[in-house]
Amino acid sequence: MISPQTHDTIYAKRRRHKDFFYGYPLHKRIIRRVEQANKILWTGLLGKLLGVRPIAAPLDPRAVKSILFIRNDAIGDMVLTTPLWHAIRNQFPHIRIGVAASFRNRAVLDQDPNVDIVFDATEGDLKALWRAKREIGKEHWDVVMPMMYYRKTKMAVVTRFLAPGSISSTLVKPGESVEKRGKLFSIVVQSPYRTEDIEMVEQMRIHLCGVLDMTIMDEEWKLHLYPDPTALKLVEERTHAIIASDGTVRYFHINLEAKTAFKEYGNEASLDLSRRLLEEYPDASVLWTSSPQAATEIGAFLSAHPTSRLHFFKTGSLHELFALVKGASLVVTPDTSVVHIASAFERPVVALYPVRHEWPPYKTPYRLLLSEREQPVSRIPVAMVLGACRELLMARVVAPS
Repeated sequence: MISPQTHDTIYAKRRRHKDFFYGYPLHKRIIRRVEQANKILWTGLLGKLLGVRPIAAPLDPRAVKSILFIRNDAIGDMVLTTPLWHAIRNQFPHIRIGVAASFRNRAVLDQDPNVDIVFDATEGDLKALWRAKREIGKEHWDVVMPMMYYRKTKMAVVTRFLAPGSISSTLVKPGESVEKRGKLFSIVVQSPYRTEDIEMVEQMRIHLCGVLDMTIMDEEWKLHLYPDPTALKLVEERTHAIIASDGTVRYFHINLEAKTAFKEYGNEASLDLSRRLLEEYPDASVLWTSSPQAATEIGAFLSAHPTSRLHFFKTGSLHELFALVKGASLVVTPDTSVVHIASAFERPVVALYPVRHEWPPYKTPYRLLLSEREQPVSRIPVAMVLGACRELLMARVVAPS
C-alpha cells in the first residue's frame, strides 16, 4: 500500500483530461471530426471484410441451440455477467452456454452449473486467442454476445475471429449510431438509457432481451456465485478458529487492494477504521485481505502495528476469497471485484469509489462513498466510512448467508 502523498502523485499523473474555459481547443475539435469521418469509412470497409449479415431480432429462443458469451477481461465484470446464463438456463435449459473468459476471471465459473464450457481467450494473449479459436470452432455457435460495450470495433473483430458465421450482437446507448454498428454486428440492441443512468447489469438485461425474445423478472435477475466446497470448508474452519481465539461471534472483512493505487484506501486509514470498529463492536473481529503479491508488505505493516482482534487473512485462491466474503457480516472495499462478490452473496458492503459510474454494488445493502473531485480514495474521512458501517450494521440485515 502507498502513503496519501504518493497517492496524490500517482493520481495526478493518471489524469486523462484537461478542462478548458472555452471548451475544447479548435485543433482538438478538428482532429476529432477527422477521426469520426475516418471511423465511418473504416467501419463500412471492416463490416464488408467481416461478412456481417443483419438479422431480425429478437430471436425465438426455442430455435437457438447455443450461445457463446465473450467476457475475457476482469473478475468483477465476470461476476456481474452471471445473471445472463442463469436466466437462460432457467427458462431455456436446452441452450448450450459457453463463455470465452480470461486467465484472471475463468475461475469464477469453475463451479457454475449454468455454464457448459469455458474457454481461455485472454485479451491481449494471441496464443490464448488462437487456442480458444480452435476449441470454439469444434462446434457451431448460433449466437455470440461480446459483453464489452466500450470497444465495439475491437469486439466485432474478436467475435468474427473466434466464431465466424455466428450471429453477433452488441448494445448501443442513446445517441450512438445503430446504423454504423449494424455494419459490424448482426443484431444491434438500442438501450433507452445512457450507461451513467442505469447499472451495467441492467444494461446487460436489456441486451439479452433484445437478442432473445424473453422476459426476465426482477427476482430472477441477480448475481450468482458458487464457491468451491473444499475452499468454503477450509475458510469456515479458519475463520471459526480466529473468532474462537478472539472470543467474538462474527467478523468484518476489509479489502485493501484495488487495481490502481489512487483507488485504494491505504494501510493507515484502514488501520484507523479497523481500530474504531473494534472499539465500537467488541463482538467482532476484523480480517484484512489483499492480493498474494501484497501479502508480505501488509503482514509486515500489521506486525509493526499490532492490534487485538485485527488479522491479515491470506486467501490462496479466488474461491477462498468468495468463501471469506460469503461469511462476513460487513465488507469494506475500494472499487474492485470484492464489491461485486459481496453483492452476489448479498453481504452489506461499504464501497469506496473515486467517481460514480455504472458498476455500483447491486441488489445488496450498501453505502457508496465518493472521494472529492480529483482526490484519491484515501482522502475519504475515516469518520464518514465508520458512519456508513454503522448504518448498515444497524439495519439488521447482516447475518451471514
